[in-house]
Amino acid sequence: MNVGTFREILFWSLSVQGGTIEDIERSLKKDGRWQEWQHPFAAAMVIAGEEVEQQRLATQYAAAVYMHPFVQKLLYPHQTDGGTGAPVRRRFRATEAHLPRRIRVTLSGTVPTEVSFRVDGLELSLFRAGVVILRADLCCETPNLPLAVAQQCLDEVRRCYVSFWIGNAPGQVPASVVIDYADRTQSWTALTRRQGLDMHNSHTGLAPTLLPWWAELLAPLSLRPKAEEAYLSHLLDDRLPGMAFLTLDDPTALCEADWVRLCFADPPGSGLPHATTFLPDFARAHCDDRFWDPDGADWMRSRYLLAGYQFTFVGREEWFTLNVLQDHFRHHYADMALVLLYQQAALLRLMERLAPTGTGRLSDPNFRRRLRDAQDEWLDFLGHGWFPTLSNQVQGQELFEKWRDQMRLPALYREVSEKARDMTAMLNAAEGHEATEEAQRATEAGLQLNKIAAVGLVASLITGALGINVLLPGQEQGALGWGALAIAIGIVTLLAAIAGFILSCAVRASHSRFFNNFAVSNLAIATLTLLVAIIVILSARPEAKQDCLDAVRSACCPSSQPFG
Repeated sequence: MNVGTFREILFWSLSVQGGTIEDIERSLKKDGRWQEWQHPFAAAMVIAGEEVEQQRLATQYAAAVYMHPFVQKLLYPHQTDGGTGAPVRRRFRATEAHLPRRIRVTLSGTVPTEVSFRVDGLELSLFRAGVVILRADLCCETPNLPLAVAQQCLDEVRRCYVSFWIGNAPGQVPASVVIDYADRTQSWTALTRRQGLDMHNSHTGLAPTLLPWWAELLAPLSLRPKAEEAYLSHLLDDRLPGMAFLTLDDPTALCEADWVRLCFADPPGSGLPHATTFLPDFARAHCDDRFWDPDGADWMRSRYLLAGYQFTFVGREEWFTLNVLQDHFRHHYADMALVLLYQQAALLRLMERLAPTGTGRLSDPNFRRRLRDAQDEWLDFLGHGWFPTLSNQVQGQELFEKWRDQMRLPALYREVSEKARDMTAMLNAAEGHEATEEAQRATEAGLQLNKIAAVGLVASLITGALGINVLLPGQEQGALGWGALAIAIGIVTLLAAIAGFILSCAVRASHSRFFNNFAVSNLAIATLTLLVAIIVILSARPEAKQDCLDAVRSACCPSSQPFG
């Protein structure tokens, strides 16, 4: 059985690391191999051109109005929200020099088969949430393509790196790929085991070496970390999510094994690729049969197959299928795929960013900053990227819901939501506890200052009451001046020590230690100064002692009568 029309659209979901989406955008603009492209209906006006151009615009118009307005804001943004910030999505298309004209793939196997694909589009979508999605639109040019070869293409062309080897040969990847540009041709062979085992480290884990033709299509962007430059990380496995469009003269001739292999992008083979009891309800779980009736009219020959990572349309080779349904496939359903893959990539990225890094402790400021950034991304995703439906069209709703469930997005959303809520609650609790401790420390500091001020107040009251007219050394009394000064200091510190002992008994136990230490220190100072004063006075000349006593009396009690 031969395939009439065979088309593949492959998507590559990537996450920005080591920088921002703006860094990726600047890198693309600086390199020159990509140019920013704006959807014509994102602008304020449309300029009608030739008939072919008008038909192209009509198809894009139909795809745009197929979506709800809130989905249009994600897919076709023409301005930022509220006039500020970055657009939710930016689109870049390969320039003429970088856009391949043709990709020739030699499939693996005992008898290598070359299949030629025309490249109808190569586009990068840059989402504000830090997600980048590469889209490659391929249309097979090989005539009379056997169904088994188409099945092998579905399995091999999508692989972006080697996941296993059979001996020294890579498993289930093309043997070689040739890319024809307008001015040059580049060719590669599959990686040997020695080449493919070269892995590099990034902060998200180990990253395998890309197959060289996929690295070429993604250039200048790279999955290898560079010094102080943003790079990309792979989010899924070696099998890129894809869409396939196939037409047959008689789709009803396909057996159940063929339907299953086309649905899951499995390689050709005899019989089912799994146990006969594994999928007892295949049609209900993985097929949309709204327009599929093998026993009905000829136009009821369209069937959609969904397996999460793969969306496949199989229809009859006729005008309506080729001119209407193929346009729907390339625009309406490709945009649906982009929305679902963006949701999946954003959720996986958020899951990774909510994971602990560094010490993994809430006391780590880098970890806290990372959590806060992830919370901002989560809020932005909830506002612009997560919605339960995509279109008001019934079949669009059915396909979107079944495809989303096959990708397990609702379960992933709940898991990320619960993790974000738990991490936020713990972070807020930790910051609230720290704020409380900081307030307590400030209160303690204020209390200490009040205690010191209270003791100083006692000392100032004492000196104010007694006076501070102390004889200073160097005056005519000689050494007795020092004695007078020591007596005055001793009396003040003794009274301060007494006040400290009184306060230590009056306050709480947590504060009494301070006053007790203060009182002991002042008592020691008072004892020392009074002892020095006594020694100085006793060693003075007898005729000067009376004058010294009068001086002390005059300094401490100015209103008293002279001694004697």
